[in-house]
Amino acid sequence: MKAIQFKKTGQYTGNCEDVTSLLAGAITYSGQCGVAGIQVSYERDGETFPIQFDDWLVDIEGVILVLSEKQYQALNSVAYKPIGLGEAIGRHVNEYLSQQQRQGGLLSK
Repeated sequence: MKAIQFKKTGQYTGNCEDVTSLLAGAITYSGQCGVAGIQVSYERDGETFPIQFDDWLVDIEGVILVLSEKQYQALNSVAYKPIGLGEAIGRHVNEYLSQQQRQGGLLSK
């Protein structure tokens, strides 16, 4: 998962270079000058997503999501649940034992 927040950097512009360097695609501005008159969109792979300053652009395995701050925080709380130290050690030990069995190590049957 790759994610970046579209932030305001000028009077009417945002951090376009940061967004496109991380996610590819393009940021386009259309309309007349003035906060209410400018529409901003993110375009990639033939799809266009309307965005605003402070939106999060998220790429999950090639699928683009445009999320508010609140939605992004909710996604992170579900996607990255912290695990305890004991669980982390247990997972590592199980992965190591499985790897040894597959490679025909000392623990193979």
